[in-house]
Amino acid sequence: MEANESGNLESVPTAEVLTRLARQQSTGCLRIERPGQTAMVWFRDGAVYTATAPEARSRLGDRLVGAGHITVEQLDETLQSQRELPERKRIGDLLIEHGHLDRETMGSYVREQTADSVAATLAWTEGTWAFIPGEETAEDVPLDVSVENLLMEGARRLDEWAVVRDQIGTVDSVVDFVRSGGQAELALTPDEWSMLTQIDGQSTIADLAAATGYGQFEAARIVYGLVMTGVVQVIERVEAPPLEVDRELLFCEFAGLDESAQPTDSPAPTGTPSPTPRPARESEPAEPSSPKREPLPPPEERKPKRSLLRRILGQ
Repeated sequence: MEANESGNLESVPTAEVLTRLARQQSTGCLRIERPGQTAMVWFRDGAVYTATAPEARSRLGDRLVGAGHITVEQLDETLQSQRELPERKRIGDLLIEHGHLDRETMGSYVREQTADSVAATLAWTEGTWAFIPGEETAEDVPLDVSVENLLMEGARRLDEWAVVRDQIGTVDSVVDFVRSGGQAELALTPDEWSMLTQIDGQSTIADLAAATGYGQFEAARIVYGLVMTGVVQVIERVEAPPLEVDRELLFCEFAGLDESAQPTDSPAPTGTPSPTPRPARESEPAEPSSPKREPLPPPEERKPKRSLLRRILGQ
């Protein structure tokens, strides 16, 4: 797309727009809007540089404290330095400069947010999109992630989100502690402890996300893990229509690639999400490669399924 172009998600869904931009080696910003919400995906030479969406946005400083990467004192010190600068500088860049955080850890959080942002927009079936060529972001932790990888990861996260919602409903659901007594001692993560300190029996999951600095996807996953361990329960559940996305068809049909082109480093899909997924640290072992899939049928035999996928995604 060499010039400004726009459309609506009912006729051209997010996945197709992303794929088109990737094929055309585009550079610029894709702006996706629906009532009250705006997501943005920045491209550089057809690869995704970074992305943001309301559901996936998190306050980095609080998020890093909750995960145990930095201390409250280090965050306060860095925020004070930020306030004293003549020109505003992002907190993540300052944490790296002060030696409180390494660039690899920062990159892992940006990757998580980008994947969550793309997953959020894949679920949007109503709204508009517009591409502004040449528009850049000041983000200093570039990713250059392929659209194919993001579509596969986005579809996996939507599947994971569907499992979470089966248990806890939407982010408008209210959670509270299980008051049964006699709980065995649990080894909770810093993320879980951070969430537990905000649970009061009145706040929704969205409220908890805002209070702790997590994105809504991440907050829901943490609450799901706490529900599964019996620490908390949903006391006011808000339902929503189920999310159904065929991961392979999303990748192969919209990306226009055969199975041999699939990224080998994509995480293997799982039926149940990890209770507390966290960005991988440098010391953690690499995830095992995905199991080999059976060859897909020829395109002409997949047309009926593609039509179903288009209906699911609102195309």
